[in-house]
Parts: sequence; C-alpha cells; structure tokens
Amino acid sequence: MARRRQDDYYDDEKLMPVDYTQNYMGQDMNSPNSNQTNVLPTSPVHKTERVVDETIFITEELSSQVLGGGEQIEVLNLIEGGDLISIEVITDNPYASVYLEIDDFKNKIPSGISAAELLMKGQTERSERGFYALPRRPDGSYVIRYEPQDPHPYSDRLRMQVRNDLRQTSDVFGWPDRQSLSPRGSLPAPEYLGYTGGGYVQGANLAGVPSIDAGKLLVRSLQQYDSGVLNLAHVNNNDLTLGVSNPYVGLAGEVVLGNVPHSLASMRLVVGDVGEKLLAETGYPTPNATVWPGNQMSTTEVPSQQQYLYFKDSSETSSETHANFNQAPVFKTNLDAGGAKLWVKDEDKIYFPGKITSIHFYDAGTSQWQLYDTHTYTTGTDGAFMLTVSPGCPIKPDKQTNAATDTLGTLATGTWGVINPPNGLSNRDASTRIRVREVTVKRKRKKTLLL
Repeated sequence: MARRRQDDYYDDEKLMPVDYTQNYMGQDMNSPNSNQTNVLPTSPVHKTERVVDETIFITEELSSQVLGGGEQIEVLNLIEGGDLISIEVITDNPYASVYLEIDDFKNKIPSGISAAELLMKGQTERSERGFYALPRRPDGSYVIRYEPQDPHPYSDRLRMQVRNDLRQTSDVFGWPDRQSLSPRGSLPAPEYLGYTGGGYVQGANLAGVPSIDAGKLLVRSLQQYDSGVLNLAHVNNNDLTLGVSNPYVGLAGEVVLGNVPHSLASMRLVVGDVGEKLLAETGYPTPNATVWPGNQMSTTEVPSQQQYLYFKDSSETSSETHANFNQAPVFKTNLDAGGAKLWVKDEDKIYFPGKITSIHFYDAGTSQWQLYDTHTYTTGTDGAFMLTVSPGCPIKPDKQTNAATDTLGTLATGTWGVINPPNGLSNRDASTRIRVREVTVKRKRKKTLLL
C-alpha cells in the first residue's frame, strides 16, 4: 500500500517551508508543534507611570485601639518621596514595638524597636535619626519618638508598623517554669519578672475599693506592681538584649480579683513566713526550706513555699467548723481547673503570693491533717484548711479577719480569693493585649508615583 504524502506546512505559500520541530521565538499558534511557553504576546502590555512633583505637609493620626497577640497596625506603606519629620507612638506597654522602613533602611528586623529596650539603653533624649523613649508616665503609658534634628529624606519607600509580639502566658501573678521568660522576635528579655507572684501593690486609691473592682485599678496604678523576681533567661544566655519593666503590664496585666464567697463572718487567715511551718499537729505538712523565691539554677526546679492557714474564727482552732465554712471546696475547684493563683486584700494593699500548689485540711474523721486530693473535705464536718503557695510573699500579709459575709466581692479589707482573667477571655489571651493609645506621624511629601 502506497504511503500517503504529507504536504509541507507553510506560513505563507510564497515562502519556504517552516520546520516546526525547531524552537522559534515567533511561532505560528496554529502549528501542532508550537511550544506555547515561548510565544510572545501578540500585543505588549501598555503601562503608564507618572511621577508628580509636589510639596504637601501631612499628619497621620490614629486614635486608641487594642492589639491582640501577633497583631499589628500598618500605619504607613507608601511608594513616594519626601521628608519624614517625626513619629510618636503612645501605648500602655513598653514591649509594644515600632518597625520602620525608609528606602533600604530597616530599623530592627523583624519586630522593630520597643520602649523597654530604649529605656534600658538610656536612649531617652532626642538624637539624630534615632528612636528614643520617655520614662513611664503616671497614667501607665510609654512613649516612643523618632524626631531627627533635620527631616529624614526618603526617595521611594516609607513603611511603618506598630506591632504586638508578646508571648502568651498563664503566669501573671503566678509562677513561670524555670523562673524564665525568653523574648519573641527581636523584642528584648525583661531583666526582672515583675509580673509573677511574690509581691504586693499599695496605693491610697485601693483602700476603700471593693475587691471586685480593685483589679481594674492595677492597670493604671501610680505604683506599678513589681515582684522583684530575677529573669534567669538572660542569666543563662548572655546574648539576650534586656528591657526594663516586663511585658505583662497595662491591659496585658489586667486581672479580676475572683471572689471566693465569704459565707461566714469572722473567718481568720494566718500567714507564715516563707518556709515556716505554722502548726505542729499530726499530719500537718512542712514546707520546703528553700529561700525565696526558690532555687531555679539547679537541675531540679524548687520554688519556695508559704502557708496560708484558714480557721473558722479568731480562736484559731483546727477542729472547729461551721456549715458556712465552705471555702476549701471552692479553692479545690480552682486548683483542679489549673493555674489557681491567690490574692489577699488588706485595706490599701493587695498581696499576690503566687500559685496554689496544694490544699490540706483538718479531717474530723481521722483527727489529723490530710491532703485534699487523697481525701475529700466535708463542709460542716471538717475543720481548718491550708493553702501551700509558691513562691509566697517575703513581706507577708498581717492576720486577716473578714468583718462580714460577702458573696459578691464587696468587702474592701480582710478578703481573699483567686485571680481570674477579664470576663470573656482566657488567661493566655488576656496576657497579650496592648492598648495603642495614640500614633502621630508627620511627613512632607515631595514626589508621588501615579500608575
């Protein structure tokens, strides 16, 4: 059978045949051998750009808003030329950071610069093309400024962000693992873990405030809470950059002084020194002898301990009980939920001893103290109970006696309870909130690229 002859394929009958097995930049799309990845567009994309010369002074202002953990405000992201005159950022947290790009310059990758780092370095005065910070204001705010002696020129790029790179934690007024906090991104590490348990705050404005409202005042307290606990993260890593204060202040440190109902008047609270055993009764536990706040440099973490002992009344008798002496089960419920942290309010002072680690009680059935875990407390039958707390307060509260019953947190003194996060939030989510109170950026725009 004769083989049928295939006619040559022509682009134009007047031209020579084209070998479509070869690569050509300009190819006939009708050819079955055309490699379409090499075909040039039939008509080029037409793009028009125009640079407009102008001189306009612009002030960008942002009002108060809250940043959650990992969030940021893109204040500026511009392609233009001009002069940057000044930047001012006011927040309630020294670990809020400002990131700035001017042409090819980036101030600090990836998170930017914070007031905590600037204050630690002593950069508190205006400098040429450098950020500086002002010391903490009485209202609890921190100010970062960029205010060069002469406006900083830029030719094509201006970008600025306010960032929140705080780490989540459940240890505000509690106790962190290994007594350490490492930074995230390019944030500094706090020199001290001022947010932990182990301290107290005092202020005349707290004296007459009921416990249910006192937590709100901590956000703008004239005396910032500081437990004075050293951050061992930088002790073990000399390369860490240090910052002042700590990340869990302002909104990040806001808590609710949770009410443990005082259903019985005249209950008595007795507090021992750190490491002191308060009773010499059968089964009563002995705290460890570790000096406050504990030994975290060893291979085994050993935080110090302090005992908070609750009696039915001022007679301070372990066996005495009452049908309304019912706080032990409430504390146990919080302990089982994880992260139970104690507070005690005494007039103008609020003490934060730290994390509740165990509960013991006087068991009427065995006439001795038992651990509230292997044994169960029976209200109206069993007697006094004791909370072991770490690290405890080296300056301890005086004996406390509640003057009246209180189920709603209305007492202003002689009251105690557990620390809760603000309503609707978890401990971890509450710990990363930053309030950006004000942002002001001034610039002179000279050139704009129009597309």
